[in-house]
Amino acid sequence: MRILSVRFKSTLPFSDLEAPWRQVAVDIANVPGLLSKTWIHDGDYFGGIYTFRDQASLDGYAAGPIVASIVSNPAFSDFRLEQFDVLQELSALTRGVPAAVTSS
Repeated sequence: MRILSVRFKSTLPFSDLEAPWRQVAVDIANVPGLLSKTWIHDGDYFGGIYTFRDQASLDGYAAGPIVASIVSNPAFSDFRLEQFDVLQELSALTRGVPAAVTSS
């Protein structure tokens, strides 16, 4: 299991982003190998914490059209994509990875 953290700065307020992102959320939910996405926001920064079944799924998403559309949007800058392994046994002890995700 792999984690992808995506963060970027936006010149647009969340109120302008919410409606289009609701549509994108449907596309993200259908990404092969995606187990979950948590949307994040702090000041001018937005992004997500993604859990993928495997490295190939993460790589496919990171190189795919959704990420490309974010990176090419002139309203977004300061991109940061980071990848991590999940320590599944310890995470299960602290409810870090929901049981529904690990058993699917």
